[in-house]
Amino acid sequence: MAYFLGRDVEVFLTTETLATNIAMGTEVITCTGNTKAIAQSETGVGIVMAMNLADAGAVSGGRVADVTGIDLSISSTDEEEGPYFGQRTTHKIEIRKEQSVTLTRKKNDQSWDFLYNGPCAAASFSGSAIDAANTGPRWGCVSGSLPFMVGDGNYNPRFESTTGGQPVSGGDGAAGVSYFGYRLHVRLKNSDAGEVYTVRNAMITGHTVSLNADGTMEETMEFMSNVPPIFVSGANTFNTDLTCPASGM
Repeated sequence: MAYFLGRDVEVFLTTETLATNIAMGTEVITCTGNTKAIAQSETGVGIVMAMNLADAGAVSGGRVADVTGIDLSISSTDEEEGPYFGQRTTHKIEIRKEQSVTLTRKKNDQSWDFLYNGPCAAASFSGSAIDAANTGPRWGCVSGSLPFMVGDGNYNPRFESTTGGQPVSGGDGAAGVSYFGYRLHVRLKNSDAGEVYTVRNAMITGHTVSLNADGTMEETMEFMSNVPPIFVSGANTFNTDLTCPASGM
């Protein structure tokens, strides 16, 4: 586990799509005044919650402001087997690895509330309208091309999506990539190499808001991924390659 203060690192939050000018954001429904989470052109959203992976400039636009702390945790899940005939001890087999990122920031808007709790606009949601009203975009986008849909989590993350927002049931899709979840780019400040720790295909697993005696609010957002992280370095350099399940992620 590693903990960084906000003054030590910069954090950039993006979706897992390369499409230009598309962002996960909020839309104000003018007739009712309600706000809902959508995935559409960044020019049509109120608060941009996560940018795209089109290029380094787009990733830079997804910088999370007012971050006070970042907790990075890397762990693995083991399963015991045995003892087998002729052996007296059990053996541990690694099932999967986990990367957990917990961001803490000063609460300055409602964007993280919508990311976790929703609601989502039904027209931009891949599931039913009932689920859209009670679900946040915790799993990112479902599609890498128009129409851009908010995922409902009810599909295999390794499958690419069709343009209709539904998962492909027979394989990894034509391009063999996964648009599941979000991508976090954690970059060390004051580093000549511009080192960036990249967590891919992460889902949102928790969100809390805290108050103190002075009334100052902070909030935390927890992300978790089973995909191995990637390290890149260089001035304003980010990893923008989509995850390929066929190559072992």
